[in-house]
Amino acid sequence: MTTKEKFMTLVSPANEETMREMHFRQENKTWLRKSKRIALKVLLALREQGINQKELAEKMQVSPQYISKLLKGNENLTLETLTKLEDILNLKLLADTTNRKTTDTHIVHIFEMKQVYNRNEFSTYSDHKIAVAS
Repeated sequence: MTTKEKFMTLVSPANEETMREMHFRQENKTWLRKSKRIALKVLLALREQGINQKELAEKMQVSPQYISKLLKGNENLTLETLTKLEDILNLKLLADTTNRKTTDTHIVHIFEMKQVYNRNEFSTYSDHKIAVAS
């Protein structure tokens, strides 16, 4: 029996399903990671506010099963769902693209230097003699 034949006898339909899941996770790694972070934020907010999954489902007008899927971090969330979660739980899940204040603040901090440098403190190449081996 060849190595390939031995391998093929070990591979079962369950292993093929596992391989499909692995490929799916690999291909969708970026949004799955974000979905898991959102799920964690939602879970923490639910705990802090004393809201259970069934109550959240009622407020969002979705099924408790959908909330369960959402909280596992494997759900590709729509903007509508994210916005509902933000409104109901008073969370910030999406970056606010209209708020330029934070960008302006960063620019101001960049130009506020703690130490003033004089040009004389820095040397140039012409200040040094470089020995050339012959």
